[in-house]
Amino acid sequence: MPPAAGFGVSERLFAILVDKPVRELVFFPLMRPKDLRESVQGKSKESKLAVAIINNNFDLERWEEMNTIAHLNAAFGARMGRELLLQDKIKTKDDRDIHLNIQHAILIKTADTNTILHLIQQAEAEHLEITEFTTEMLETTNDKKVIEQTREKNQKEIEYLGILLFGKKSTVEKLTGDLDLYK
Repeated sequence: MPPAAGFGVSERLFAILVDKPVRELVFFPLMRPKDLRESVQGKSKESKLAVAIINNNFDLERWEEMNTIAHLNAAFGARMGRELLLQDKIKTKDDRDIHLNIQHAILIKTADTNTILHLIQQAEAEHLEITEFTTEMLETTNDKKVIEQTREKNQKEIEYLGILLFGKKSTVEKLTGDLDLYK
């Protein structure tokens, strides 16, 4: 139980001894902000994994591959938002903010078109988060054109340059474990 009485000299003394500002000290887990407690508890229960997959059926130039990965990760981050972060930023000793990375690993792998189409179906069945990047998205930055061109095609006609799958680590690994790492 946190102290119910007293004047708090020990916390201030400890702060001086470890050279930390008082505001960074939290001795009792129950005194943490509720949202931080929940995110720490959630992380310990189940880890998650993101796997971005580049389609190796296309003879993409290096910049096109990097563009695909960047767009997949940016769209994924925008959709998932702050829930990907355990903590947004930390302070350095000289009081500078360092913005943290997401708390989950992101792997980059490769697969052919048929495998990617199959992975999309499996990921949907497993209720994983899916992000896709298509040739229409690479060819233009005009979202209205991408929407118009995509609406005129069936899924099998879409040329997927890459996809990103995110969810429970064991599920994502089960689906993508046999894929080669990107080189």
